Amino acid sequence: EFYSTPIMGQTVEQDTITEINQVTSIHRPDIIQPSIRTAITQKQEYVHGFGIAKSGLKFAVENELVDEFIGLITRFIENHTGVDTNKQ
Repeated sequence: EFYSTPIMGQTVEQDTITEINQVTSIHRPDIIQPSIRTAITQKQEYVHGFGIAKSGLKFAVENELVDEFIGLITRFIENHTGVDTNKQ
């Protein structure tokens, strides 16, 4: 049997932020190792950025602007990494 549970993106994003904040509130900031603190910060940035990208894609789909949206992301990647996305 196939079971499907719908997950709202905002709920997942908020849950992740809540969990990260709980970890930092359990331990004093000076107790958390710098590598763990960096990982937590990077995770928060990823969650935030992914939420924005997802909202942008939703808007692009609803307004038939997907090609333009993909072009923006492609140019961003190429400008900041030097990677030619056409060769991938």
